Amino acid sequence: MIVYYQKTGKPVCKSCRKNMKLVDKKLINQDEEIRYGQFVFIYKYEYEYQCPHCKEVAHVNKTIKK
Repeated sequence: MIVYYQKTGKPVCKSCRKNMKLVDKKLINQDEEIRYGQFVFIYKYEYEYQCPHCKEVAHVNKTIKK
């Protein structure tokens, strides 16, 4: 089963209630904006988590501004 999340915390497995382990991190998109005369870089990542106990997979999309 694959579940998509949009949040900042580490996901917890729904079936066995254990913390999931980070398996993969991919850069989806990189944008840049100019705010108040300075560049702001916006990175969108897709994190893949897997439960070590029951092998359930969860995908988390995160947006980071620098």
